[in-house]
Amino acid sequence: MSTIRVLIRDAPTMLRDILEQVISHEHDMEVIHEPLTPVLVPAWEPAPDVVVVGVGDWEPAERARGLLVRWPDSHVLMLTARGHRVLRYELQPRGVDLGEMSPEQLVRAIRTAARQEHES
Repeated sequence: MSTIRVLIRDAPTMLRDILEQVISHEHDMEVIHEPLTPVLVPAWEPAPDVVVVGVGDWEPAERARGLLVRWPDSHVLMLTARGHRVLRYELQPRGVDLGEMSPEQLVRAIRTAARQEHES
């Protein structure tokens, strides 16, 4: 299997740093960074396999829907309750509550989401 491309968005700095450190130590994953201006995205740039998003007071389903419209082949993992709960969204209009997770468990959830994408 190829490298799993993970994009982290809207997470608090400390949480982002922890996630980047954990993910970067995985041999089959890489953290990718979104350009500040979408115009700068090269046409050949592949979409992320998994988008990890920190959400505060926003509606997770609405945020996920917007990301999945932009990257329909991606999976979205929403970190809610200050990073204590994780929700998984796919192009189908439903979310799966994955409950509380440690960074290592989140890595497994990323791997599982990416695997489902490649099997489709």
